[in-house]
Parts: sequence; C-alpha cells; structure tokens
Amino acid sequence: MSAGIVIPVTASPELFDFIIGWEKCVLTPYHDGGGVLTCGVGHTGLDIVEGEEWTQERADNALKRDVRVRELILRPFLHRTPTQQQWDALVSLAFNCGSAAIGNSGLMARFNSNLDDECALRFLLWNKDNGEIIPGLTKRREAEMNIYLHGDYSGRP
Repeated sequence: MSAGIVIPVTASPELFDFIIGWEKCVLTPYHDGGGVLTCGVGHTGLDIVEGEEWTQERADNALKRDVRVRELILRPFLHRTPTQQQWDALVSLAFNCGSAAIGNSGLMARFNSNLDDECALRFLLWNKDNGEIIPGLTKRREAEMNIYLHGDYSGRP
C-alpha cells in the first residue's frame, strides 16, 4: 500500500443522509443479522452496552466518527483524486463493507486506473452476506453506483 494522495473532499451531508436512510438510527442496542451488537447508525464497538439506551446526540457523534474513520483508512488506497460523488459512494461502500476490504478490491484497482464505468459496476459485486445474495444489499449497491456515476443520492429507502 502506498502513502496515497491528498484527498481534498470529505463526506458530504448528502452522504450522511444516504447512510442514515439505509442503516436507520436505532437508539437501543440490538444484534445485527450477523449477531454483532449494534447501536445508533450501524455503529459497532466496545462502547455499546446491551440494554443501555443511547441519546440521539451520541448516535450522531458515533456516526460522524465512524465515517471519519472509514475515510482515514480508505484514503491511502487512492492513487487519484475522486470527485465528491465518487468519494461519497466509495465511503458509503466502505462504511458497509469495510475500508480495507474496499481498498484492496478490484473495484479500487479500477478506480485507480480511471476505469470509472468498470469501477461503478464492481459496486454490484458487494451484495452478499455469508455468500448469499441479499436483495437489500443489491439495491443499496445500485444506489451507490448511481451516486458514483451520476451524483444521484435519491436511492435510499
């Protein structure tokens, strides 16, 4: 992995709205489909205590931190500067699938090679959970692809 490049963009307000639309905000800890204790907007971590209700402010702050962490991990994998919409789509995918996984993927290789149409199509490959295609993930990946290609953030539930 190289040192990456300076990325002059950060996650937009539209991206936060998009992520909230897909993840929803739940203030009571719950176990997600994979059995991971989750709270707020898709937040996982040791700071979640089963049965401990969160405030909206705590959930909002956790989301901001979680997105910022995804951005920091993802940046070194980029070898060219993305547009705002490309960055938002990549960060959304990283938020849901993991920054290192996306950074080391064929999708990122295509982004770095200026193959934007091929990169966008690669979003559709990230629609599985435990090897099983999940229709909701397919819809989310299509929506992220539309952000990447067209700056269209409307594809949220």
